[in-house]
Amino acid sequence: MIAQVGFIVHQVSFLTPRLGATGAADALAAGSLAAMLGRLALGTVIDRLDQRRAAAISVTSQAVGIAAMLLFPDQPAALYGGAILFGLSVGNVITFPALIVQREFPAAAFGVVIGLANAIAQFAFAFAPALLGIVHDLAGGYPPALVLCISVQIAAAIVILRR
Repeated sequence: MIAQVGFIVHQVSFLTPRLGATGAADALAAGSLAAMLGRLALGTVIDRLDQRRAAAISVTSQAVGIAAMLLFPDQPAALYGGAILFGLSVGNVITFPALIVQREFPAAAFGVVIGLANAIAQFAFAFAPALLGIVHDLAGGYPPALVLCISVQIAAAIVILRR
């Protein structure tokens, strides 16, 4: 969630110089539509999937979407495609912790575990937009901030896959 929240806040600032205001708005709209469709699609099959693997794939796909935008910043197709790929998992990333906790902890522990996990996560991702802004300002551009997002997403995928 740290990378997701941070990137969403900075996405307009990153895309506007490359796509213009209308293009950036179109990319965000496409990403938002992808988020809705991704959540609906995954919701129909998530009970039959390994939820840890699905969560790892989701955060990795977001890293790939950000990487596409970072590697090809002058290619509108990569910017739109990256925004859509990133968006596909936006709605799902917030639901995975509860799904995983529900499967791996006794029912009586669910409230305590998910409450603690959410408290820690919300504390951490509340600072994400500021952290990316600081990295952007210190580096003089978005590449290091986006590399940080990609790194956090890959680290999250690795942590998720560890039982």
